[in-house]
Amino acid sequence: MRTARAKVAELVDALDLESSGETRESSSLSFRTTRLNLIRFQRSEHARKQEVAMRASDRVRMALGMWLARPVGIEARKVYWQRRESGFFDRYLSGPHILDVGYRGGRAQAVPIVPHAVGVDLDYPGYDGTRLPFPDSSQDALFVSHCLEHIEDYRASLADWYRVLKTGGYLLVFVPHKYLYERRAAPPSALNPDHKRFYTPGSLLAEIEESLPVNGFRVRHLADNDYAYDYERPITKHPRGCYEIELVVQKLARPSYSDALEPSSDRQAQAEGSAGRPEIAPSDGLTRRA
Repeated sequence: MRTARAKVAELVDALDLESSGETRESSSLSFRTTRLNLIRFQRSEHARKQEVAMRASDRVRMALGMWLARPVGIEARKVYWQRRESGFFDRYLSGPHILDVGYRGGRAQAVPIVPHAVGVDLDYPGYDGTRLPFPDSSQDALFVSHCLEHIEDYRASLADWYRVLKTGGYLLVFVPHKYLYERRAAPPSALNPDHKRFYTPGSLLAEIEESLPVNGFRVRHLADNDYAYDYERPITKHPRGCYEIELVVQKLARPSYSDALEPSSDRQAQAEGSAGRPEIAPSDGLTRRA
């Protein structure tokens, strides 16, 4: 890849060649075009350097914030202060009954995301890795950070997380981003071989829609979190900064007509079978069923 200095030198050489032509008239348009390209490149390079410097400064602030933050899991600590100060925690984790599923994140000393949350990991009594040992509709929120990508049967886990939520409760799911963290087309992950799937915002939302009841939730927040991310870092090195997708869905009381909106495959087959298939219209113009 050419350096910025080489690109500028190339444009300057082009200016010299065009300005030394036989007639000014024949080269004036090309001269102005090259000069404009040089100005644009210099401005874009300046903006790029400012962006790189800003993200480097953000990484320093992130490191300081992680040192000062509540000792939650490593990924959750990266923007702990930002989420607290922005009201994110107050908005979605303010209820009295909160679960932090997979809260340790490989760090034995980690604590749940908020002081009143119950941390659930694989050693929690009665938890088998899928079904939570809590009653239906008992929790105000579930916080699940960098955990779903490790679960083989995501449908069962998502359905159970939904089960224990109260109506109006929030499910917060954060996963590593395919293009920010994994940076490869498909599994296996080069960075964590236990990752079962790679995620984009679209694929994460598709799993939610596949696993939860039709018309039983609403998306309240969906965003790429690339705070302090180092876009200049080579793909051969572990990424720096934040590299996750944030998703918050709210559980709703399903209206009575919800099942009719997306009938199951069995119901759809039954409906088609009972209705029969339309025949080719006869000469009288009427359509009859088999």
